[in-house]
Amino acid sequence: MFNILSYLCWLFISVSMEVIATLLLPKTNNFKITSLAIVCLACYAISFYALSMLMGWISPVVAYAIWSGMGIVMITLVSSIFYPLRTSALEKLGICCIVAGLIVIAF
Repeated sequence: MFNILSYLCWLFISVSMEVIATLLLPKTNNFKITSLAIVCLACYAISFYALSMLMGWISPVVAYAIWSGMGIVMITLVSSIFYPLRTSALEKLGICCIVAGLIVIAF
């Protein structure tokens, strides 16, 4: 039970920090806004640290696949809220394929 909670906690931290950092990238104005650039880099550092801790419970291949897949899906969903992003039907199909792949990998 503790291993599963640790796994999920590190996964949540890693993906959420990656999503926050990626959403901050356009706001840094090519890293010219120093405060946002530092926050962005710190979020990426925390994300990679949490990803490395996640690899203590599952294999690196599965950890990276879940981390990157969930990151892509979450960034797409959240950026459609904060940025004027329109996705085509093929892009939505691709996101569904990623989610299906994550389900297959996770179980």
